[in-house]
Amino acid sequence: MPAFADTIGQQVIFNVNNQFDNTTRASLTATMRHMSSKAYFYIDDSYWQSISAYEQTQLLTNIQTLAQEFDNRIYPISTNFWGSENTPGVDNDVRITILLEELKVGYGGYFDNINSYTQTQAPGSNQREMIILNARALSVNSAKEFLAHEFQHLISNQQKELLRNIADPIWLNEARSEYAASLLNYNEPFFNSNLDRRSRTFLQNPSNSLTDWPNDTKDYAIAAVFGEYLTGRYGPRILSDSIKSNSTGIASLNAFWSANGYQERFTDVFADWMIASYLNKFGDSRFGYATANLNNLRVTPQTNEFIQSGGSYTISASLKSWQPSWFSFTSTQSGNQALKLEIIGTNTFLLPYVVFYSDGTQSINTSLVNSLQTIYIRSNGRQVQRVVLAASPIGSLPERNSESIEHSLTMRTSLVNDSEAQSAVPTITLTPAQSPEMLSTGSLIKRRGSEQEVYVIEGKYKRYLRPEIIALYGHLQGIQPTAVDDSIFHSYIMANYIRHVDQQRVYAVWPDGTKHWLNMSGEYFAQSGRDWGSIFIINDGEFNAYRTGPDITH
Repeated sequence: MPAFADTIGQQVIFNVNNQFDNTTRASLTATMRHMSSKAYFYIDDSYWQSISAYEQTQLLTNIQTLAQEFDNRIYPISTNFWGSENTPGVDNDVRITILLEELKVGYGGYFDNINSYTQTQAPGSNQREMIILNARALSVNSAKEFLAHEFQHLISNQQKELLRNIADPIWLNEARSEYAASLLNYNEPFFNSNLDRRSRTFLQNPSNSLTDWPNDTKDYAIAAVFGEYLTGRYGPRILSDSIKSNSTGIASLNAFWSANGYQERFTDVFADWMIASYLNKFGDSRFGYATANLNNLRVTPQTNEFIQSGGSYTISASLKSWQPSWFSFTSTQSGNQALKLEIIGTNTFLLPYVVFYSDGTQSINTSLVNSLQTIYIRSNGRQVQRVVLAASPIGSLPERNSESIEHSLTMRTSLVNDSEAQSAVPTITLTPAQSPEMLSTGSLIKRRGSEQEVYVIEGKYKRYLRPEIIALYGHLQGIQPTAVDDSIFHSYIMANYIRHVDQQRVYAVWPDGTKHWLNMSGEYFAQSGRDWGSIFIINDGEFNAYRTGPDITH
């Protein structure tokens, strides 16, 4: 199309979405009332004529303020972070169009990608890079948040649909737009900010599918909160990289973790996030929220059961893919009894749980189950007081924006003698979707098949244990290692660093049975690319079983 520029006072007939328009119009006439270096501001004529002269003056003043904010902050910060919109775009004009129209209550604005195409390509297009805002939003000082939100959608349309011919699922696109307020520091002060409102909505409705999107306030709430968790744990780049990825949705996040050396994948992170939303440990980016504004965000379990010895209790739930739910089980008995969970699911379920012991300690584990499986939560010499379990069905890829299927989960809980739990050999079902952190730290694994070598895992690392070393740990006697497929086995990184439980020195263990002190500073250890998480803590018997070899200094 030929280049053109709008002028102040110009009238244009715009096609609009009747689902959002306050009077369900499909088109309206608007006049351009202000122009900045980055945008044209049009006001719906019928709305303009419905307000007083004083309100018109105030509206123009607010538009001028919004235009300055857009030119000086929203546009440069957003394009630097997310990437560029389509410019000069379908209208061959470097300015975008911002239409102020009276929308239905509850809508701050919207973006319609149809306008990015010519009318030949998409009849009904306005043939402009444009955003629609609720004209009434300018009177409540929320317009800058709405504009930043919708501008991300405009950028995403260029980066995904126009450049790469792909489209992200709604939940991730909206998570980025929700984060735009944090990016521009619009959530400060926090009280009644966008994030404050979203977090309160989330706490009122925490069990809502992340990926199913009927366009309810609950959907925006969980997307906003989950986005804050992701950026707090991995930095904002996890979202900015997703918009530039050749993959979409969950696959684009997995691509980020893979490219940046992280072993975890979406299932791991979603499980951690469910625990974080319950525990919210301050200063812990894995099991808490990094932003101080969300320090008080803690989900209340939807179900609370008190378990007595000799009784059994059955709980059922129906959940959509990636819909979290939280359950609390409290033991009313004293003594070292184990909690038995018999689980039946019609899908693969992600089940992270926190165990609270009588001595004040906690443990966190994650199971991935399908069909029928029994989980024993052992006391290990400590009384189990309470178990809080989160559950969510695993979704398929790519994600669907609308999902009607609900997956049933039934859990039968009871208290059993710890000896029964100790002698039981639970059946662990592994699927290709399972990632390294689905097995808890301290678990023994071996490759499926005839191979007999046994490894112990610590986070994302595995360490080979010779039979004579296993014999030095009494609690490992009789424990059958979990046989895992090659994809799971190789997802763990081989490690050979150890540290005596009562000492600070770190050693490397070599295949010849020797240990070698890493004679270097902690700073050099980290700078050399070594990972503190790869160090296994060992007991006195194993430490003394290795002969001392030459120090390692580099």
